[in-house]
Amino acid sequence: MSSDKILSVCAIIISVIALFVSIWQGVVTREHNKLSVKPNFLVAPILQGKGGKNGIYLSNAGLGPGIISEAKLVINDEEFDLKKNSWPEVLKKINIKPICFSTSWLPAGSALKSSKEVPLISITRGDLGACYIEVMKLIVNNDLKIKINYSSMYGEQDVILTNVSMEKDDFNFSKMLGVSFQ
Repeated sequence: MSSDKILSVCAIIISVIALFVSIWQGVVTREHNKLSVKPNFLVAPILQGKGGKNGIYLSNAGLGPGIISEAKLVINDEEFDLKKNSWPEVLKKINIKPICFSTSWLPAGSALKSSKEVPLISITRGDLGACYIEVMKLIVNNDLKIKINYSSMYGEQDVILTNVSMEKDDFNFSKMLGVSFQ
């Protein structure tokens, strides 16, 4: 074999390898781009006590916005649509006074930006002492779950189903009520 043929074959082999590396790099870059804008929804109860945040909050801990396609409240396997204000019906079902709460709902197509948090239900800003007891009753209710279907900007679907209760031992009642028990 002549040196020209050997050089030609080597150039073709190197070109084919470079083509495969470029294609592989494109696939890896596309996957990285998807992950770099992936939302990660979290639903959690927050009890900061008097003057703080008290209620159930939805947050996006991911790197990109999440687009909500469906949201439901689940109590004892009964579902309530969270795309509209179902909170009064839910609170009545679990025997909690609705006057103590500000509520929100999640219409289909709404989005939650990265690092943002929205209250799904929170205590009113009025200083109603009995409302702190009501928020504790809400969060200790082990039957309350929230299910949210959402997607990334690339259309990748995800679902979160969270039990939003806390254990009674996790409460700091004196902080919650703003008084000291001795």
